Amino acid sequence: MALREVTYDFYADSYGGTAIDPEQWDGISRRAAYRLERIKALSKVTPLGDEDECESMAICAMADAYQTLDETAEGGVSSEAIGSVHVTYGDVSRVAPQGTTAYLLDSIKPYLHVCMVVA
Repeated sequence: MALREVTYDFYADSYGGTAIDPEQWDGISRRAAYRLERIKALSKVTPLGDEDECESMAICAMADAYQTLDETAEGGVSSEAIGSVHVTYGDVSRVAPQGTTAYLLDSIKPYLHVCMVVA
């Protein structure tokens, strides 16, 4: 199956996304599309509407989630102290305390129902 490609115009106009810049879109949307294909390979996935639109919306939502995770991981100083010099940098667990996989799955729930297959 071919990897679903979602355009930046769809992200901005149909999904209403604003968090990702156009020059970042191709890379981050491709990561999201690959993750969706992996989820579909390992799970029973049911769209909550038109399949093409739901999967495209899910890719947009997951791309936004990836953007948040990336910004948090790169993030600057989130806390500091002067006595004993304590510095804390961006911490993904603050954004995704349940873990990144669960965070990404949660992002697509409005568009796709995912039932994990247990072998």
